[in-house]
Amino acid sequence: MDTEGLLFNIQKNDSEQDFATLFHQNYERLFRVAFFYLQDDEMAKDVTLDVFADIWNKRKTMIVPRNFRNFSFTMVKNAAINMLEKEQRFSHDELPESDNGALNPSERLEQSELFEVYEKALGELPEKCRAVFMHVKEEGLSYDETAQLCNISAKTVDAQMQKALKHIRSAIEAYMKHGDEQTKRFISIFL
Repeated sequence: MDTEGLLFNIQKNDSEQDFATLFHQNYERLFRVAFFYLQDDEMAKDVTLDVFADIWNKRKTMIVPRNFRNFSFTMVKNAAINMLEKEQRFSHDELPESDNGALNPSERLEQSELFEVYEKALGELPEKCRAVFMHVKEEGLSYDETAQLCNISAKTVDAQMQKALKHIRSAIEAYMKHGDEQTKRFISIFL
């Protein structure tokens, strides 16, 4: 069932099973978004789970979005930024200004846009290529473990990884138009 159908059943029938499916289909992607902003596993988990709880709690009054991928990305991004701002308010008095580490609004916007480019490029990959990339980069599996899991050879894993990395790097570099320090830092974090 597609995402729109899941959302319809969740809203109209209070379907916990469809909500669980929606959760499992989207949790990893949304966790990555939260982690990108927060750089903390526990905070990222909290934000991601809070967003799903909010979707469930507001299911009856929520207008079903046409593009759940963008809708959920925005919800998690905003929740992560709100959590960062709350954390910075509480710690501002404790840290000297130079140790704060907060990004200025322009840097935050640029990082947000870069992450959206990364997510879009990841979504454009063929399903098997994306799965291989996720197993290796997101789950930290070795090429051999990924090969066993996907029932393919380690050489195929390597080929799929090269294809994925080339596509994602090209998308990011095209966005940045040159290989500046921000691009290199972003690529080193996610690739």
